[in-house]
Amino acid sequence: MLVSRHLPILPLTSMALFNSFEEAGIDATSFKKQAPHHIICPKCGADRKKAKEPSLRVWPKEGLFKCYNCEFRGKIKDPNFNIVYQKPHKSYKKPHIPETPPPLTPAASTWLASRAISEDTAYAYGLYSTERYFPYPKEYVASDGTTKTRDKGLSSCIAFPYMTPDYECLFIQYRDAIKRFVVEADCQLIPFGMHIAAHYGGLKDKNDRPNSALIWTEGQLDCMSLYEAGCGNVVSVPNGSQQSPQLEWLDDVQDFVGLFTTHILCLDDDSAGLPLKKELMRRLGASRCKVVHYPKDAKGQHQLAKDGRPMKDANAVLTTLGAQGLKDLIEKADFEPMVSFYSKEYLLEKMMQVGDRGIDGGATLGWPEFDEYLRFSFERVTAISGTPNAGKSDFVDQIAIILNRKHGWKGSFHSPEKDYILQLGTLAAKLNSKPYFNFAHVPGDRHSVAYTKEEQVKAIDYLTDNFYFFNPTSAQLTYQQVIEDWRSLVQRYGIRFAVLDPYNYLRMDEKDEAMFIKKMLIAFKDAARELQIHVFIVAHPTKAGKIDPKGGLYSIAGSAHWANSVDNFIWLYRHIGEGRGQGYGDNTEVFVHKLRNQQFEGRLTGEDGIMLSYKMNTGEFDVASNRPAIAAPPPPKTMYTPKNTYGRNTGVVYDQEQTIKAFYAEVPQLAASLDAEGLPF
Repeated sequence: MLVSRHLPILPLTSMALFNSFEEAGIDATSFKKQAPHHIICPKCGADRKKAKEPSLRVWPKEGLFKCYNCEFRGKIKDPNFNIVYQKPHKSYKKPHIPETPPPLTPAASTWLASRAISEDTAYAYGLYSTERYFPYPKEYVASDGTTKTRDKGLSSCIAFPYMTPDYECLFIQYRDAIKRFVVEADCQLIPFGMHIAAHYGGLKDKNDRPNSALIWTEGQLDCMSLYEAGCGNVVSVPNGSQQSPQLEWLDDVQDFVGLFTTHILCLDDDSAGLPLKKELMRRLGASRCKVVHYPKDAKGQHQLAKDGRPMKDANAVLTTLGAQGLKDLIEKADFEPMVSFYSKEYLLEKMMQVGDRGIDGGATLGWPEFDEYLRFSFERVTAISGTPNAGKSDFVDQIAIILNRKHGWKGSFHSPEKDYILQLGTLAAKLNSKPYFNFAHVPGDRHSVAYTKEEQVKAIDYLTDNFYFFNPTSAQLTYQQVIEDWRSLVQRYGIRFAVLDPYNYLRMDEKDEAMFIKKMLIAFKDAARELQIHVFIVAHPTKAGKIDPKGGLYSIAGSAHWANSVDNFIWLYRHIGEGRGQGYGDNTEVFVHKLRNQQFEGRLTGEDGIMLSYKMNTGEFDVASNRPAIAAPPPPKTMYTPKNTYGRNTGVVYDQEQTIKAFYAEVPQLAASLDAEGLPF
């Protein structure tokens, strides 16, 4: 027989049987059904020296208890016993409300009318004018446009009573003309408008049947706006939006909430309303909640109301589109898309776009030989690796510059191996095909001219407007933190790609590297889909002795998950000594070893890759066939002794073979000597 290690092994011969916990002298009203409890033993607690020590352990779910001091133990006879958790009874104060509430002042009525709230609606919700003490000052903009401050003290205000379905007032909130709020202290929180919503017939569905839906808003004005639109089945939460809404008041109105089978969330569409929406959906059930979507323009921004406010709440819609416009929004409310499935509307929209415009084949680099094999689309993760010193970072920087200049993509760089000065300088060199740093000697091109001061300002201004750089001196980040930063950059600046170069500087939160890489790549893939971006990850190859020059799906260090999880895989191989001369470095061969969507975005390279040339003074790649023809340099006509940087002989005499090797290695001192000899370059 299996025995849970969380339960005591109690011999049946010594176990007393009881009909209930109360019969055993145990107060069970505060027990939560699932959780074990330690309490003071009713048998020995009063006689112990440590009278307040809880020695009795109770397992409410199993109906067992045992004292570890006096061995008092037992079991409840009835296997179907019911332990009901009862919240401690809290006494509430009743708000002070006049027996005959005074009418609204003309100023209050005028203000409500400016918000399209009629006197009949104000009367239905029991609004009245009064004076209250506001314990804090507040600045406000006066009618003449100046900013003024109203000190704490008595102020004329509007009272908003919160009434039950039986018209009993349990809570009152007061609001003055400059939007200060005070409430009756120690009163019970309930939704605003329950007294109307509980008795309102509500809307009817398409089949002319009663629609038992309850509309939730974030403020009294929004609630009354929907009443103006003919939707009386509406309430407002009692305490507005909060960063961490607890909704404890919801426990006290379950009978009222149970009257409705569906809930329509007409909350403010802003950062403050989002936590409230999530918590309401969690508490009410996401499958029962529809969400109202406010009008937006072509750029996805909220349209403006007549008074200049964004139309992101019910009252702004009422004052601009009228009662019918607001009612139409409620009728168009729909369930939130399920996370695991595409909605019908989403699929229909996407397939119609495909029918009209065809499949997007991705962004090209303008290199026909390369574009034939790989084009870049959103929602993709591309891994870039290669042999040591093959130029992986330069290559991804080149892609970034082209995607930005040719397609307008903004991007972010997380490059902890690079100083930000070096990062900006290398990007600037590729931006205008001109070396940024004014070095005394630029290998391969001694006569090159770097940026002028004016050009530097323009280049850096452009780069910092289009690219965003993580601080490499900050604390080591997790991949989850990097994704959150990407999300912020998408929201603020609209980035379209993100570069992680290299990934292994991230803090690993798994003991198993392979499992860490798997989770990281899945998270990056999900982020690329969610944010509609392209993610580039630079990864180191396996150990040098095991590297295949042409690479392969399993040539990245750390895990085979690189081959399984990324969408595209690019491998770079540097051909040492091939293509050098006249300012160019070694040629680099690029292989496309994996391509998720070969039908539309390219094809694999196979045995032979795409040959690229590399310009040393700017770090630019280009298709090797675009490079001007280079005549092979003739061997030197004489042997010589190269000079050092001070112009003195080094004392080393090169023979012809050594001279040729040094020439191909582009030693600057040798180049100067050859130039002095009048030899051709």
